[in-house]
Amino acid sequence: MTHDTTQTPPARPQTRPAAGSPDAGAFAPSGGLEAMWRDLGRQLAALRRETGLKQEALAELIRLSRTRVSMDETGRCVQGPEFWQACDKVLCTGGVLAAGANQVRAARKAGERAAARAAQEAREARALAAFAAARDHRGVLAGVSAVQSCPNCGCEVMILTTLIPGSADAAPGQRAHAASILADAAST
Repeated sequence: MTHDTTQTPPARPQTRPAAGSPDAGAFAPSGGLEAMWRDLGRQLAALRRETGLKQEALAELIRLSRTRVSMDETGRCVQGPEFWQACDKVLCTGGVLAAGANQVRAARKAGERAAARAAQEAREARALAAFAAARDHRGVLAGVSAVQSCPNCGCEVMILTTLIPGSADAAPGQRAHAASILADAAST
């Protein structure tokens, strides 16, 4: 007596979310950018199979190799927006794949901004520690000479200036000159 071991996949709803809706491109990422690309690739594979296309047929329709489609379906290759838009068009998804790719790109950019902000905060902490140590030194003048936007993350940063006199004999004159420089810089 033999048993049938084939399983029928669960039925999928025939309606797809409209592009721009809260569910468009939602693919429940399991964490990390690599996992998000893998999840999006799995979604591509599922949608391709749902339409009855093989990888070769999809590749021909979007003018790429089957290997490239396979790599995208496993998340090993990251394509630009044109790829995901072409797949959406061929598979009639209403923009779900392109929206998912945009979500991954936005997550990557947010991670890059957070890393730049953390690096800037670490630089500021080191500078403030040096600033405090310089203020404790006799004859050393330190102060904030400017405040400007960080070119990496856009947050405000302080430009700290430490002026150290060259010799003990010249210290009083240099100290007064340095104080006027810092005062001018702070007022601008």
